[in-house]
Amino acid sequence: WADEAMGRERADTLMKGIPPAGWGDVATKQDLEVLESRFSAKLADEIGGVHKEIGKVREAQTTHLITIVVAILVAMMGNTILPHYFPPPSPQIVVQVPSQ
Repeated sequence: WADEAMGRERADTLMKGIPPAGWGDVATKQDLEVLESRFSAKLADEIGGVHKEIGKVREAQTTHLITIVVAILVAMMGNTILPHYFPPPSPQIVVQVPSQ
């Protein structure tokens, strides 16, 4: 059939490119559907794992950020608000009178 359709030389080239196999080596639609189902399940599991990892990283970053913001606010309060309510003691001026 291939000899008549495309010539002997082309048919030989085509046949050299096809590995020797029987019908048992050919995938059916059902084989492909099973493979697709397994692949989809594995991919969904992997994507779910990635989403969990991203969630953990986001939670850790949020905790660190809140800690830093609170520390900055406490430092600012210590430098601005607290001195208003609790002023530092006035420095005492000591005058020394030379003795005679």
